[in-house]
Amino acid sequence: MKTKLIIFTMALMTGVLTSCVDTELCPEPADQHPHLASVSYGFDWSKTQDNPKNLPDSMYVVAYRVINQWKSSVMVNCLGPKNKPAQGKYINNVVVEPTVYPGQTKTDTIEYFKVKSGEYKFLCFNGSNEEIDYTSVDKFIYQKDVDMHDLYFNFKTYEKESPKLNRIIPKWTDYNNYTGYMQPAVRAVYYDTLTVRSLVANRTYHEVFTHPKRLTQRLTFEFDIQKDLSGGLFTVDSVFAEVSGIPFSVNLSNGYIDITKTSRMMFRAKLVVGANKDSLDNDNNKKVHCTAMIDVPTLISSEYDDVYQGPGIMQIMVCCSVKDPADPTNRPPKKFQGLINLYHTIQNAKLVTYTLDRQHVKKAKDYATLSIDADMVVNGASILKSNDENDGLDSWVPKGGVIIDL
Repeated sequence: MKTKLIIFTMALMTGVLTSCVDTELCPEPADQHPHLASVSYGFDWSKTQDNPKNLPDSMYVVAYRVINQWKSSVMVNCLGPKNKPAQGKYINNVVVEPTVYPGQTKTDTIEYFKVKSGEYKFLCFNGSNEEIDYTSVDKFIYQKDVDMHDLYFNFKTYEKESPKLNRIIPKWTDYNNYTGYMQPAVRAVYYDTLTVRSLVANRTYHEVFTHPKRLTQRLTFEFDIQKDLSGGLFTVDSVFAEVSGIPFSVNLSNGYIDITKTSRMMFRAKLVVGANKDSLDNDNNKKVHCTAMIDVPTLISSEYDDVYQGPGIMQIMVCCSVKDPADPTNRPPKKFQGLINLYHTIQNAKLVTYTLDRQHVKKAKDYATLSIDADMVVNGASILKSNDENDGLDSWVPKGGVIIDL
């Protein structure tokens, strides 16, 4: 009888010692759980070089427990002081529902987030961005077989006729209809990671992302329009462009950019006229300098310098108004299009390095200027074809007839 009592007592003690190894087995109320830690987040943007600034207003933070794997995510504001807990809300895998006091709703922001205790790696990237596809992130959070090495950041893409696409080019004839579009003027994307650290139960931690890095490249396009006034006076009123060869999927663990699928983007160029950088052209001016800035994962060239379909092609629409010699008050508007293969321009910019499989690249720099050396010559009615013997330079090619708005 004494032997049986000892065995029963040992079994009971074993059950008590093991019952709280995993949080799901503990009987305590969730808000008093002994295996939870509290964590808040802050962000240090002092090392960010962007000028002008293009920072996100919120960041999506993933907490990844590497041993006894568990993952959760929150969305927090990111522009406040780095040492002050950023306000936000739970997104995925809420371990404890936040307390809702009278007059509050479940959408009210909080500063401290509950996570299971353990060894954690933290990752953050742009949040609250309608142009980001979070499908792969949700898959990473909820599927245990998806490792951080398989976590991709994806931009949404749209067909040309989609009502969700913010089209900025009017009456556009597409001469490179091979893929969909990213939205114009996509915001720069930043990400950061924190090395593995231990979160002990019943303690509070403030984790600061000290050096958010650019996931996207800031690309600046520059080119000149030379005005041929021999046939009459005219002004360049606006210039619109579209560039192809923009990848939209980036691996967050290693920075590899998938180039097996690319997209396009429309944008409007800024016009710089004269030494005083006046943005308005005049009839007698002979040159207009055009610049445009976009934030994208990177830009991929065509495999060849003499094709005008596929990646690495820029299409352009020049909008002019022509002086009517018979009636100076009448200035009929005209629009005409052209395109250029940016093979040499992209190659010279050295934007990326290729992986061995040639299906991925890593960006080689955060900022780059793509100067198109070949001048575009316009005469108020069309773009004039560049010299065929323009060795080593990309060449402008006119497309379509002139469009006159009535």
